[in-house]
Amino acid sequence: VVERFLVKWKGLSHLHVSWETSADLGEIIGQHAKSAIRRHREALPQLLEDDRGDGEYFDPLCTQIERVIDTDAVDGEPTRYLIKWAGCPYSESTYESESDLQQCSVDYAA
Repeated sequence: VVERFLVKWKGLSHLHVSWETSADLGEIIGQHAKSAIRRHREALPQLLEDDRGDGEYFDPLCTQIERVIDTDAVDGEPTRYLIKWAGCPYSESTYESESDLQQCSVDYAA
C-alpha cells in the first residue's frame, strides 16, 4: 500500500487538489516535503478529531462560486476569472481559466 496525501496547493483553488505520494511531493516541492509531511503527521490526531463526518475531505462549498469578482482578458490568451469561492474568505479568491471551470463543471456566468 502506497501512502498518499491530499494536497491543497497554495495559491490554487480546491478545484486543483491532488493525491500525491511522498516521492511525488519530494520531486515537486523539494526538501520542504519532509517537513510538510512531518507537520501533517503531528497534526493528524487533531485532524481526525475534527473529521467532517460526511465523507468529504473539504467543504464542498469551496468548489462553488459565490461570485465572479473580475475578468482578466488579454488578447491572444484565454480569459481568466477572479473567483470568490463560497465558504472561503476573499483572501482565498483565485484566478481560474475558463477551460478549468468548464472541465470541472463549475457554473459561472461567462
